[in-house]
Amino acid sequence: MEFGVPGVAMASVLTNMNMVVLMAGYVGLFRKKEMMLKWPGCGGGGMMMIVVGDGLGELMKLAVPSCLMICLEWWWYEIVTVLAGYLDNPTLAVAATGILIQTTSMMYTVPMALAGCVSARLQG
Repeated sequence: MEFGVPGVAMASVLTNMNMVVLMAGYVGLFRKKEMMLKWPGCGGGGMMMIVVGDGLGELMKLAVPSCLMICLEWWWYEIVTVLAGYLDNPTLAVAATGILIQTTSMMYTVPMALAGCVSARLQG
C-alpha cells in the first residue's frame, strides 16, 4: 500500500482500537450481568452495590510497582538503543540491538498468548 512509516503507526493504532472496541463489545453483550458487583448485606434482604473505590489502595500497591517494572523494561530497550549509537560502529550496533529487541519480543509472544488462553479458559 506504500504508506511507509506513517502506515506502521496507523496500523498500530487501528489494531489497538480494534482490541478495545471488540473487548468492550464482548463485555457489553455477553458479560454484562457478571460485571455487576453486588453484595447481599445491610439487612432487609436487599442487594447493595459495592463502592467501586473500595480496596483501591490495595490494588494500587500491586499495580504501581507492576507498571513501573514494565515501563523500566521498555525504557531499557530505548536506553540501550541510544547508547548503542555511541559505539564505534553505530549502524551495526543499532542494527544488532534491533535484532535483540525483536528476538526478545518473539520470545514473549508465545508464553503471553498461552497465558491469555489459559486465563480465559480458567475464568470461563
